[in-house]
Amino acid sequence: MTPFNLPLTITKGITFGPVTFNFQQADASPFDLTNYKVFAHARRTKYAKEKIDLNPQITDAVNGTVVMQFTDEQTAVFMGGENNWDLILEAPAGARLGPYFAGKLLIKEINTHA
Repeated sequence: MTPFNLPLTITKGITFGPVTFNFQQADASPFDLTNYKVFAHARRTKYAKEKIDLNPQITDAVNGTVVMQFTDEQTAVFMGGENNWDLILEAPAGARLGPYFAGKLLIKEINTHA
């Protein structure tokens, strides 16, 4: 499976999102995510131990809606730089599926300080 390429940029100390993903069947009807789990991590390299948990949440399982968002306090502690990220699902029986979305994640420093 080739994931949809979605580059993301987070600015440290600034609220991020929400970024909403709507999973659909081939006929464009919602994909029911009831009893599924969702995971998304960012790492500098594929094998790096340090990672950023992008903490995706299934917010409307029946309609296939997943949201990622962070407060300004949460983004303030992210390490600046370029990372690679992806998002996968785990089916109720435990099979890992995807990745469905992937791309570069740039963590930028803020220029303006109050």
